Amino acid sequence: MPSRFVLQPNGLLARFSTIVDHFTHYNLTKEEAIEVAREDMGRKDAEEKVERGLKDEIYWHDGTYGDGTWRWKHDIASVEAVHGKEEREKTEALLSAPPEPDPKDPPKPRTAWERLGDEPDP
Repeated sequence: MPSRFVLQPNGLLARFSTIVDHFTHYNLTKEEAIEVAREDMGRKDAEEKVERGLKDEIYWHDGTYGDGTWRWKHDIASVEAVHGKEEREKTEALLSAPPEPDPKDPPKPRTAWERLGDEPDP
């Protein structure tokens, strides 16, 4: 499926489908996003695709990067253009809020780097 990964306002990743012009997966850690991408490609390509989302790479692959919100702003505007303002607002609220905890699996304290799977160098 033609798609891309986008850094959500809450710091997690979402997969945006260019087929339906909407997010198909959201609140993903870096590793979860890689596993989702692996449905369509090998691990190396999946890792590169997720990294482009984390780095907010502009879509036309010319080596330029956004301000960290470029992909988000572009894709949430697409949601509004195709599905309407109400859908945009609902989606924006959902993907901006921290994810709901799973009562069966209480959350463990994690740093922002751990959520994205990229610990800083000591």
